[in-house]
Amino acid sequence: MADVLFGRLGGLTAYLVIGSLVLGELAVPWRTAVWWLAGTGVAFGFLFAVLFRNSPRQHSAVNEAECRLIEAEEGSERSETRSRLSFRDMFRRMSPRSIQNLGCLNLQTILSALADNIYSAWIPLFLFEVHGLEFRQMGFY
Repeated sequence: MADVLFGRLGGLTAYLVIGSLVLGELAVPWRTAVWWLAGTGVAFGFLFAVLFRNSPRQHSAVNEAECRLIEAEEGSERSETRSRLSFRDMFRRMSPRSIQNLGCLNLQTILSALADNIYSAWIPLFLFEVHGLEFRQMGFY
């Protein structure tokens, strides 16, 4: 639930910051704003690649005692004998009600993405063409 909430809040604040502040008030060209966002994404990806590892042993900031402690906890939580579950086996093990719930969840996700696109693309176009609002004005509406 929190991931959906924070994802939507991120979309709202991004539109306010980029649409109203950067494009509207600061009058930065949209291509420059896209380059800023792309640069931020690349920097975040690089930072992620430097800081995060698949195993604590691969990280330089983790000492041997911490590695043993983490690996002991992970060993007690998961079994090494489990094999990967294929999609076919997953659907065979699901009840009809579970498959129906999964379908409803997928439908809700598709409709939610459609609503997000309407709010982020069509409404600004409507505000611009019908009411003559500019980016700096419509970001707050």
